[in-house]
Amino acid sequence: MRILFITPYVPSLIRVRPFNLVRQLTRLGHEVTVLTLESSAQEREQVEQLARYCHQAKAVHLAKLRSVWNCLCALPTLTPLQAAYCFSPAMDALIQHELSTREFDIVHVEHLRAAHFGKVVDKVPKVYDAVDSISLLQKRTLQHGLFINRFLAYEELSKTRRYEAEIINAYDHALISSEVDRQAFLSLRSDLKISLLPNGVDLDYFGQDGLCEESDTLIFTGKMSYHANAAAISYFVRDVLPRIRAKKPSVRLQIVGSSPPELVRTLASDGSITVTGFVPDMRPYFAKATVAVCPMLVKVGISNKILEAMAMKVPVVSTGLGCEGLDVIPEENILVGDSPAEFASQVVRLLQHKGLRCRIALAGRAHVEKNHDWKMVGKRLQGIYRQVLEESNHDGENAYS
Repeated sequence: MRILFITPYVPSLIRVRPFNLVRQLTRLGHEVTVLTLESSAQEREQVEQLARYCHQAKAVHLAKLRSVWNCLCALPTLTPLQAAYCFSPAMDALIQHELSTREFDIVHVEHLRAAHFGKVVDKVPKVYDAVDSISLLQKRTLQHGLFINRFLAYEELSKTRRYEAEIINAYDHALISSEVDRQAFLSLRSDLKISLLPNGVDLDYFGQDGLCEESDTLIFTGKMSYHANAAAISYFVRDVLPRIRAKKPSVRLQIVGSSPPELVRTLASDGSITVTGFVPDMRPYFAKATVAVCPMLVKVGISNKILEAMAMKVPVVSTGLGCEGLDVIPEENILVGDSPAEFASQVVRLLQHKGLRCRIALAGRAHVEKNHDWKMVGKRLQGIYRQVLEESNHDGENAYS
């Protein structure tokens, strides 16, 4: 198949879902052309790196000021800010150019921020990867998010619900990463064609022989500019970490991920907490960790931080919401605690008992091997594409019968 793959951000080791889907589709023998937006020199370098894994990768520059202007213009309208953020006439023109100069079998568009680009695609079957339900995320943010994010969610929720229900009509099929998010979409419109496509993990890249013996080191990973991550680690340091220290005074915490806001950076004023910012490779940090924590209070979809920790044989403690969508089994391949006291108790159990750490870690690795290998996810996506093409051909035949 010749696939035109459109994203609002550069597929990379930070944006792991589109990166791995592109790579797996290429490995399966498909010709993938990626069109993406970039806004920095670092992202332009990522486009060059991405070109190694696909037929070609092309980027349009989207200046931060342009995104701000897009959002300001959208404020008095019914268009949610997430949808307006990436408006780009230059990207519209590039998509039209590619479609006019080459034949594609299918078009794949990722995320709400890029969904509007599907409107310029005509006469080619198209798939929309919503990834997560943004309206569900906003609903949950209203309950547990940081103050400014609660305010934005309040302003945006009704707009986003309406937009998500309408934009999906521009596509032949939609994808979503978890069943909870799928049900959220179906609550907006019950007639949607939407299939599960879970997140995966690169089991070759995130591989680890043996368990780390370094004691009392916790790790929290993720893109720190994401408000749900900032809210989660703030909650953990404020309400959970002191309870752990009461039992394990030597405990240390590593917060590993790109673009930490001031709220997160200030946590490093505690000498036992490290905030790394962007790192080119997460594996050395997982290799030194005793326990991975996922104290999410606001979340949709599937947490890559859990999948990557499990792949690296690092035992995980999560809130129930944090591991939603993973089909994990508490006490078998993960430990779960929803209150600060419960979460702290589960972390202390792992720190104190090596046998428990080993059992949970090995079971976690087995779980991702069985259920979240990107190779399996890529084959599932290939099957969905073929189903869409068959339905499109059938509809075309009926039109002329």
